[in-house]
Amino acid sequence: MTTTSQKHTLFVAEPMGDKPVTELAGIGEVLGKRLENRGFDKAYVVLGQFLVLKKNRELFLEWLQDLVAANSNQASECYQCLADWCKFRRVYSDLKGPLLIMVSLATILLYGLYSPERTLLWDLAATAKLTVGYWLGLSMMAFLLGYFCQTNLTLPQFLSITGYSLTGHCFVLLIAEVLHQEENHGVFFFLTIVFGGLATGRLVIIILARTPGPAQRLVMCSVLACVNLMHLIYIHFACMRNKFQV
Repeated sequence: MTTTSQKHTLFVAEPMGDKPVTELAGIGEVLGKRLENRGFDKAYVVLGQFLVLKKNRELFLEWLQDLVAANSNQASECYQCLADWCKFRRVYSDLKGPLLIMVSLATILLYGLYSPERTLLWDLAATAKLTVGYWLGLSMMAFLLGYFCQTNLTLPQFLSITGYSLTGHCFVLLIAEVLHQEENHGVFFFLTIVFGGLATGRLVIIILARTPGPAQRLVMCSVLACVNLMHLIYIHFACMRNKFQV
């Protein structure tokens, strides 16, 4: 039998979808039946009332106690479950951070691409393609995949989280360039696993929590993680080590 704390954890970590009202923490079979009789058969219907009451704790507890005779502990657990779900689902559409990351990554790539045989204009065009172009392309691909996989994220939110996922690129390329082991790429791949993995992992965790269904999650997360890490490996060998043409 699932405990209240387990119900809380599971509910907060997953998309709400069409979950029955009994999936809410604090709502058992008895209270669930009473809520269903009053028209609150789904968790999202209770969420609607929670939002109508402007997330006010006292008003929600009073409403639930008056409606179905819930005790104070049950009402508090249900309120906290919905409050934490709303807080966990919040993804800020912050573009200032990603833009700063683009500038940092572009600076590193310009340093790696510099060659007296090429013009500055060529270097700037290649850098723009591999930074801003990649960022916009990855965001659009994620948005289109999310449309088919029913991921609950907007395009500005995808721009934000994909932009922040390039933080790992900056750390890996910068540290690998400082250490600069030309013949041994073990350090680079170690840094890719640590910093690239952490940055990409954040992207994956956010998408996991907002995509319903195991198959959709697998498609979204595996595709975006592979593309992001392959991009890091590509720009390392193409721009920083000049192993092949950009």
